[in-house]
Amino acid sequence: MNEENLKNLLHQIDRTTSPPPIPAGLAHRVRQKAARQKRWAIAIPSAAAALLVLAATMFILTKNEQPAARPIPNIEKPSLMAENSSVSPAEIARLQTEIDQLKAEADARMKIVQELIALEKKRKTLDELERKLASMKDPLEEVRQQVEKAAFVLVYQADRKLSEYNLRDSALADYHQAVKYFPDTLAAQKARQKITELETSQNLKGDLL
Repeated sequence: MNEENLKNLLHQIDRTTSPPPIPAGLAHRVRQKAARQKRWAIAIPSAAAALLVLAATMFILTKNEQPAARPIPNIEKPSLMAENSSVSPAEIARLQTEIDQLKAEADARMKIVQELIALEKKRKTLDELERKLASMKDPLEEVRQQVEKAAFVLVYQADRKLSEYNLRDSALADYHQAVKYFPDTLAAQKARQKITELETSQNLKGDLL
């Protein structure tokens, strides 16, 4: 098949074949898309122009609100030397007298402070000594306790001699020693009672004989 026959065949097919069906609403969708593209083409330049106008307005307002620079006042510098810088000898003497008085007052106050500190140290020392003395036992009380203990031992031995071994004379001698050497003790009081009992019983035996 040559090229001419092929072209004729294609033309026959085109004439005999019906065109494809057009979808419903295609024209409406095409018109909507074209309208949207047109709106965007108008809106973008308008928004850009509005932003430029707003920026220019803000710049102008900010520039107008800036306060004007105030001129720096001319402050006169004090002169290095006063007009009347001389001080009379009398004024110098008066100032020296006041300084000496203030120094004397300061020395007197310092002396008082030092004396108070010394007194406080002495008071603390005395308080410490009092605490030590309070913690120490009374030596007289210790002696009294030792005396009571010695008298008790002596009377206890006399009681054993009398009750366990019936050594009446030896026990009576111990009771008399307790009364003689430790008269103010509790054991001496007991010894006196024992002496009285022994002597009374001895007298009763003598009367019976």
